[in-house]
Amino acid sequence: MLIQQNGDTVRYVYYGCNRSKDRMCKCGYIREEQLIKDLMDQIDNLNINGAAVQKKFQAEFNRATRFQRKFLGSKQKETKVSELDIKSYVKHVLKEGSNEEKRELLGEIENKLILRDKKIILKEIV
Repeated sequence: MLIQQNGDTVRYVYYGCNRSKDRMCKCGYIREEQLIKDLMDQIDNLNINGAAVQKKFQAEFNRATRFQRKFLGSKQKETKVSELDIKSYVKHVLKEGSNEEKRELLGEIENKLILRDKKIILKEIV
């Protein structure tokens, strides 16, 4: 964390090669914001475990419904979400979600993500 002169704190997160295959790898580091932007740009090419993401979305939807009923007096009942645009939900979580939500969601991506020259490369897992 970095504390600025005006008292605000700023947190920068970088990702880089773990050098497990090549100890001399010079692929560099990429900031988390850029990593998320690159993933969102390639969202149409990602293979995502749709059933798991649907289940997470349904749980979050039910949680929001319970909150609305309890604190806002809404009479809406918990319902099943029949259709979900998974790619839009993934973009939302990448943009607005907590670190834990992002981590869980990235665990449902079925592609192998490779960082090369500060760019994300997707590979199919066979």
